Amino acid sequence: MNPEIRGQLETALRNASVWLEERDMRRQQLFADLDRAVTEHRTGKVRRLVLRVEATASEGRTEAEDLMVARATDYVASPDFATHQRIERGLWPQVACLRRHLSRLPQGPQRALRQSRRLPPVTR
Repeated sequence: MNPEIRGQLETALRNASVWLEERDMRRQQLFADLDRAVTEHRTGKVRRLVLRVEATASEGRTEAEDLMVARATDYVASPDFATHQRIERGLWPQVACLRRHLSRLPQGPQRALRQSRRLPPVTR
């Protein structure tokens, strides 16, 4: 083989190898960012990163990456972190009581419930 062509092929191979390594590092960073966002309960960031993962890293995922995406999508589908905190602090009984009282108003239960959803959250 011609030495000039051999040199060009070796250069192309090195460049491709570097590109693949950089792609793998970006992919690892993307999944690390996704995992961190779920751990830190950053719902908006989790949503954006899941979309990015699905757009750029949906093929050839490892089992660990698939589990990470499943965890993130489960997190996004569940009530948000603030809702979890309210539930843990026991505020839902107060909200349910408020909705019961509002449903007894003469304007009708459906309208009262719609209005109750617009009320500010109950805080202690």
